[in-house]
Amino acid sequence: MPEHDLEEVRVNIAQAFLGEIVAIVGYALLCVAVYKLFQIDSHLVEIKSLLQKTGGKPASDLVTAQLESDSATEYARNLLRAVNAESQHSENEPARSAEPL
Repeated sequence: MPEHDLEEVRVNIAQAFLGEIVAIVGYALLCVAVYKLFQIDSHLVEIKSLLQKTGGKPASDLVTAQLESDSATEYARNLLRAVNAESQHSENEPARSAEPL
């Protein structure tokens, strides 16, 4: 077998191998795209059911109602008020000198 024919066989094998890899990657991308479409569909179904459940009320009313019933939110509000009061108290105090006592 001449050397030229051997090189041609190697090139053909490499082409076939690369073609298979490209096909596998293409199928994988197709599967990921179909999976994403199903995810989008499920999100849209969730959104639709939430919209039907709320009866067309604005989302801000719903969020406010949920936040008012949450004890963690109430704790955060109280903490924010305390920090704000402390901040205002320290702003109203005269500046202290950096001299040691």
